[in-house]
Amino acid sequence: MSSTGASSELRFPKLNSENYREWAVNMKATLKSKMLWRIVDGSEPEPAKPEGMLPSDLTAAKAWKATQKEYTDWLLQDDAAQGTMLITADKSAQTHVVDCKNVKEMWDMWKKVYVTHQQ
Repeated sequence: MSSTGASSELRFPKLNSENYREWAVNMKATLKSKMLWRIVDGSEPEPAKPEGMLPSDLTAAKAWKATQKEYTDWLLQDDAAQGTMLITADKSAQTHVVDCKNVKEMWDMWKKVYVTHQQ
């Protein structure tokens, strides 16, 4: 039985306590190819969440909608990057990032855990 989906596209070992550097190089390339790396490295930070309800003033409503779209698009990209990273990590690695709120926190946590561990 052949597997399909995102996990079958990635052809490198899952992250574990012994292979962070190899995994990080491959994951960075994968995320760049999916145009997600800027969210992971923090150069495209989380935008401000739109406040309140849609304004009734037309100009303010357009600005609010643009802000909402930017925020939603960023969240979707963050979710995609998190999913890509999580499916390439073994269960022991996943435990380190269970409380991370975004993909940058995940990347930074794994780097902190495994770069220190593998030196």
